[in-house]
Formats: sequence, structure tokens, C-alpha cells
Amino acid sequence: MDARRSPRLAVALVIALLCTAVPAPARAAGCQGDPGFQLLQALLPDVVGDCTGFAYANPLTGDTIQPTTRGTLVRPRGDGWPTFTDGQQTWIDGPAGLAVRPSTARFPWETPSTPCLLAGSDFHFSEAVTRPDGDAVGTATFRNPCDVPVSLMLDILTRAVGSDRPLADAPTIFLASVPPGASRTFGYRIPQVGPDSTAQTTVTWFAGPLNRWTCIQVGAEGCLLIDPWLASAVNALADLDEGQALLRIAAASGARLLRAPTADGLIASYTPATRVVTLDPALDRSSSWVRAAVLAHELQHVADVARNALDGSPDSCYAAETTAYRRQAAVWARLWQEHLPPALDASHAMLNTITLTVSRDPDGFARSLIQAYRSECGG
Repeated sequence: MDARRSPRLAVALVIALLCTAVPAPARAAGCQGDPGFQLLQALLPDVVGDCTGFAYANPLTGDTIQPTTRGTLVRPRGDGWPTFTDGQQTWIDGPAGLAVRPSTARFPWETPSTPCLLAGSDFHFSEAVTRPDGDAVGTATFRNPCDVPVSLMLDILTRAVGSDRPLADAPTIFLASVPPGASRTFGYRIPQVGPDSTAQTTVTWFAGPLNRWTCIQVGAEGCLLIDPWLASAVNALADLDEGQALLRIAAASGARLLRAPTADGLIASYTPATRVVTLDPALDRSSSWVRAAVLAHELQHVADVARNALDGSPDSCYAAETTAYRRQAAVWARLWQEHLPPALDASHAMLNTITLTVSRDPDGFARSLIQAYRSECGG
């Protein structure tokens, strides 16, 4: 389905909820693209904060939405005035200059369109109990403040106090289609809790129906179509310069990112004929960073096809797999700031092993792929 023809697509946004006082990492200090967003950030730097992730064209309302570290910038459809809201107050660069109002009120000259927003007050986390294995567990409740169903993903990351270095992450929590005004209680886990660690929870959410394409702007001429359930992995990849480059190439190539069962037990695949990158739902059992590293592997294949690097020969096939695994290993290492995490599950163990082998014996790893991919590449 083409997102540009569908009036009811879900839109992914990102907010950060802190279990402690560690700030969420910003993806881009400057708000790029919309001059109105740049002006509001210049006028209110301490209020707006830094832009994070990508600006989203919301097909439900026609608005352009840009998440920031302190709230959301919004450009209403048409010639609407650029606004910033932190959930409680809204600042508008209107016809008489900068104005501020409560988020529940409206000025007479405003476009009648207001985005659905989540805030920290919509979540209640119970006190976590530390288990003998060092993890802490508890329950939390989310109440949907929107007038449409909301789906969301929660990723919990433990960082070192003082250095902001990531230590461990937990499997993503998925909440699907929470009705308007309804509450949903779920269990959460904070991995590897210690006296020198602190936890950060990132919530990626979208409103509206499931299983529809979302169109995001990644700096290419066209947008990138993604399954909204992959939004948190895309945002994690966008934290890295090389991840942003891969996403731009995918958008320029007309690729789409889909979460769906893959053939032959693969965890991910790329089909050049349809330009679809597919990540298997089995990866839901791990974290967004795991899915981001796997996604980098497949997006490297997209990039190789885009630059006509494959000639159909076995040698070309083996070289492409080698390049993709090296890209995956580089992304995994950079997400963890070159300190690999504990092997909390099979996906972490696999990515750690690949990353270490590529680093220590790159030629040997390339030779091992010849055997592993003989049936696929031939020769």
C-alpha cells in the first residue's frame, strides 16, 4: 500500500521517560528542514531543546511533527503557524509574534488541528524489585490520553552513572491498540541494575490503525515507507551517521521496511525485485538495538543494489554478505560505544560473536561465509 494514497496511516513519534535523571540522547541539535521550527528553537532554546529523530508527515491530520528532547514541534497543515508544545503549554509564532497559551486552549486564528501527545504523566511505574540475577522487575500502567487508539513500544536501557555509557538493554515491550481513555498494565524489566547504573525508558508510539505504512522524512528527496512497528529500530539506527546514510539510500531507492514472517527461518531478508526489507517478528523478543543492527545488514544490501555492486556472480554474492556483516558489526559496536553488552539472549550473543570475529579475524570471517552461503551464492 502506498502511504501517500492512504488517509488513515499511523504516525510514529518518540518521547523519553526517565526512571532516573539521565537525559535521553539527542539525534540532532539543530531542527533541520522547517524554517519555522528553526526560528522557534532559536527563540526558545531552553524550552524547545534539541530535535530528535526525523520529522513526520502525519497523514491523519496533514501536520508536520518534529519530536524534541522537551516536547513536540508542529506545523499544522497548509499555512498553519509553527508551534511548540511540552504537553502543558504551547508556544506559537503567530500573526503578532511569539505567543503562549495552555495546551487545552486555542487562539481564534489557529488552524483547528492539534496532534495527539503523550507525556510522562500518562505512565505510572511501580517501584522495581531487584532479583538475584541483578535485574529489577516491576509493573507499570499506561493510560491513553488520545481520542484514537494508541500503540507503543517501550525500550529500557541501563547506563553507567557519570559516563552515560550503555550497559545492558531489555526486550522491547509492545502494547497494541490501547483504546481512547483506556489503561493497560504491563510488566517491565531493568537489566543489570547496580549501584553505578541508572535506567532510561524510551517510548516510541503511533496513533491510528495497525499494519499500515508510515512515511518518514530521512533527508532524501522522497520519504521512507516503514512498518510503524519498526519505528524504534529506525530511530536507533538514525542515532548513527552511517545509519542515517543507509536510511537515506533506502528512501532514494524506493525501499520499504516491513515486519512480517520471513521464509526459511531467516530473521531478516531483502528482496530486490519488490524493494522490501523484511524483519521477522521473532526479533520482537529482543531490543530495538538488536533490530537496528539487523536492519543495518539488510540496508547495506539495499545500498549495494542501488550502486549496482552485484553482478550475479558467486564472488559478488559473497562480497555483498561480507560487507553487510561488517556493517552490522560496526553498527552494533557503535551503539554500545565499543563496549559489547552481556549476552542476555541469543540475539545479543550472536551479534557479539559476529562483531568480535569481524574485528579480530576479518579474513577468516569472510572465508566462513563462503561455506555458510554456498547454497545461496553458488560457486
